[in-house]
Amino acid sequence: MKMRLKIPLSGVFALSLLAIPSLHAEGEDERGEALQRAHFTDPLQNGAMPGIAEMKEGPASGLNVKLEGQKVYCRYKKRPNGGHNPKFRCYLSNAQGYYLDKRGKVISSDSPDKVELKVKYKQKDNPNEGQEKDIYTQVFASRLMWTLGFPSDRVYSTEQVTCFDCSDNPFYKTEVEEGHVAHFPDAAIQIKYPGKNLFGEEAWSFLELKTLRNSNRWTNEQKTEFDALALLMSFLVHSSNLAHQQALKCVQGKKEKCPRPLAYVRDNGSVLGAQLPLAIFSFSKGDLKDWSDFPVFKDQVTCHLKLHFGHRFHAHYTSLNVSEEGRLFLLDKFKGIIDDPALGDLRLRTLFELAKFAKADTKLAKRYGFLTDEQIIDMWVSAFKQKVREIESARCPHLK
Repeated sequence: MKMRLKIPLSGVFALSLLAIPSLHAEGEDERGEALQRAHFTDPLQNGAMPGIAEMKEGPASGLNVKLEGQKVYCRYKKRPNGGHNPKFRCYLSNAQGYYLDKRGKVISSDSPDKVELKVKYKQKDNPNEGQEKDIYTQVFASRLMWTLGFPSDRVYSTEQVTCFDCSDNPFYKTEVEEGHVAHFPDAAIQIKYPGKNLFGEEAWSFLELKTLRNSNRWTNEQKTEFDALALLMSFLVHSSNLAHQQALKCVQGKKEKCPRPLAYVRDNGSVLGAQLPLAIFSFSKGDLKDWSDFPVFKDQVTCHLKLHFGHRFHAHYTSLNVSEEGRLFLLDKFKGIIDDPALGDLRLRTLFELAKFAKADTKLAKRYGFLTDEQIIDMWVSAFKQKVREIESARCPHLK
C-alpha cells in the first residue's frame, strides 16, 4: 500500500521558502498561515477618498493633540537608533515639559501612559541632504498611501519639534542633556499604524511573498492587492524595501487567530529618487531628475517592474511582475488625485505642499535658477502625472 504524506499549506509555504533565509527561526508555521490570509489595503478606510480638508489634517493619530503643521513638544528618551537618517525618540509633553498622555492630560514621569514619538529631523550643522530628506519624502509617501487606501505608519509634518533634555543632534549625541532645550524646524513625527503586531520586526519581505503570490494559496483579490502595492512601490521607487521596513498587524479580531492579517509598508522614506542597480539601497530620494529618469517598468509587455525587491540583506533581491488586475486597481485609485472632474490635480498638489516639497530638491535651483514654490510643485506634479501615463500605456497579463 502506498503511503501519501499530507503536508499542511503552511508547511508547503515553508518548504517553498527553503532557498530564502528565514526571517523567523521559530513560528514559521504560524507566520506562514498568517501570510496566506494577508491583505494589503487599509481596513480603517471606508472606501471613500479623503477630501482636501481631511487630507490636510491627515489620518487619525490616536492622540487628542494635533501634530500636523503644529509646534510639538516632547521630552527626550535615550535609546539606540538604527539606520542612516537622523532621528530620535521622545515622550509627548506640553510647552512646559510636563508629560502628556494620548488625551492631552498631564501625567507623572513614571506613568505607563506616556506617548512615545519617533522624530526625524534635519541637522543644523553639517547637514547631509541625501540622508535627511525623510522629513519630506516620508510625509509625502505615507500621506499618498493613506489617500489611496494603502496602510502605512502615520507621518506628520510639523512646524517645529521642541525637545527637552535633547542635544542639538540627538541621533549622534545620544546622551541626555538635562536642562537643554533643542528645536527642530520642519521635523516629521512618525506614529505606528494601529493594531496588534504579529511576529515583530521583519514580519515579511516582498521576495518571500513573491513565492506565495505565484502559488495557488492566495485568492485573486489578495494577488490584485499585492500587485497594486508592488506597482505603487515601483512607481514611487521605494528603494530601501527590506523586510524591516514592513509589518504584519492584526487590526480586526484576536491576535492569536487573526482572520485578516494586514501586511503593509510601515517605513517609506526612501522614495522619489532612484535605486542602485545591484542593491536594495539608495541615497537618492526626493530628487526630481533621478525619479523622472527611473522607469516604473523594465518591460511594459510583461509588466516586469524596474524596482528590485529585497529580503533581509541589500544584495539579496528579486524582481516582480504585476497583473492587469493590479495595474487597473492602482490606476482607479490614481483617478481621484489627478484629473478629477471636480478637483483636477488639487489633491496631488495638496500632498506635495503638505510634505513641503518646495524644499526637498535643492538641485533644482542649480539646474534652473530661481524658482517659486509654486513652480517647483508644478514640476513634481508634472513628473507624477507622466509616471501615471507610463502605467496607463502598459498592458499586463491577466491573473489565471
